[in-house]
Amino acid sequence: MFHPPYIVADVDAELRALINTPLFRTAFTTKDPQFGYDTELGFLEENVVEAASLVVCKRQRIVPDPVGYLAAREGGVYKVGVVLFAYFDRMPKRPEEPFATFFKRVVAALPLGHLEDEYQRIIGDRC
Repeated sequence: MFHPPYIVADVDAELRALINTPLFRTAFTTKDPQFGYDTELGFLEENVVEAASLVVCKRQRIVPDPVGYLAAREGGVYKVGVVLFAYFDRMPKRPEEPFATFFKRVVAALPLGHLEDEYQRIIGDRC
């Protein structure tokens, strides 16, 4: 139901910005190929979808620790998803706001040059 939450052309600059971060590059190159996601865009889309779905799960109290769940999923390669989840949760989508507009707003707020530090801070905050 979340795939894809946007038209790629509408958020291409934001997707490329995330793909070019060291956090994403490391996650993509170290992921286990048995889980699929052969392309960078496909893997990033899965991070976005997981983060968005966990916001819903958190609000419905379905997953008690969304950050922990996502941080451990498939060997811990959803690091960008962890950061996106934290920002999606912190900067809720407005009801009338198209997802592409929301996504652009979130990516603009991310410390793209320091996503690894942000990931570590988010993981540390839950302890």
